[in-house]
Amino acid sequence: MSFLDFLEEKRFFDSWPKRSSEKVGTTIVALKYKGGVAIGCDSQVTELKSLNRFPQSVEKIVAIENHSAIGIVGAPNVGLAIARTFKASLSATQRIYGFLSAEGRAKILEALVGKYFPLVLESEGQLAAAFIFVTFDGGGRIFFCDPTAFSIEISKFFATGSGGEHAYYTVEKDWKKNLTEQEAVKLLLASLEYAASRNKATGAPYFLFVVDEKGVRKVALREVKNDRA
Repeated sequence: MSFLDFLEEKRFFDSWPKRSSEKVGTTIVALKYKGGVAIGCDSQVTELKSLNRFPQSVEKIVAIENHSAIGIVGAPNVGLAIARTFKASLSATQRIYGFLSAEGRAKILEALVGKYFPLVLESEGQLAAAFIFVTFDGGGRIFFCDPTAFSIEISKFFATGSGGEHAYYTVEKDWKKNLTEQEAVKLLLASLEYAASRNKATGAPYFLFVVDEKGVRKVALREVKNDRA
C-alpha cells in the first residue's frame, strides 16, 4: 500500500476543508544563486472579491526537510494542509525507500496535488493552491506545481501569485548567473516590495529563506535591509 492509499483508507482527506473563505492573494518568488536557492513570500491575507486585507498574516513557506522548502499560493488553509501532508509523506517514503532525488520528491508533491484536484473542481476553483518547491540536490533546484498537478522544473528563477508578474519582472531585470547569497536575498526582497507596490493582494511582512548544502535557513529581514543601506 502506498502512503497516499494509506491516507485515503484512513479518510485523512475527508478532514480537509470543502469550502473556502476565499482568503487568498500572495506572491512567491524563488531564484537560484551560486551554491543554493532562495525563496521568499509576502504574508498578507486578502479576500478574493473585495480585496479587503485581513489583520492576521500567514507565513506561506514551509520547511519540508533539512534541504527542502515549499511556498504556497492560493487558499492558505488548503496549501498548508497539502504542505503538511507532503512533509509527512516524504518522511515516510524515504524511511522505506531511502533518500529520493529532487525529481522523486517533486513527484510526491505532484501526486498529492492531483489527489486533491477533484475538490478544487467541486469548489469551482476557490480551494485551488499552487506551489513552488525548492530543494538542494548538488545545487539549487526549483519546481512549480499548479492546481491541476502539472509540475515543471524551473531553470533560473520563478514567481507566481497575484503579484507574481511584477516580482518576475524585477528578478528578470537584475538576475545574473552566480549571484552570491547576499545578492540573491536582496533581489528577493526587492521583487516582493515592488510586487506589493503594484498589487493590492501582496503586502508585508516578508519572509525569506535560503536552501543550500547546510540546509534550510530563514533570513532576518533587518540584515538584508542593513546590507542595502
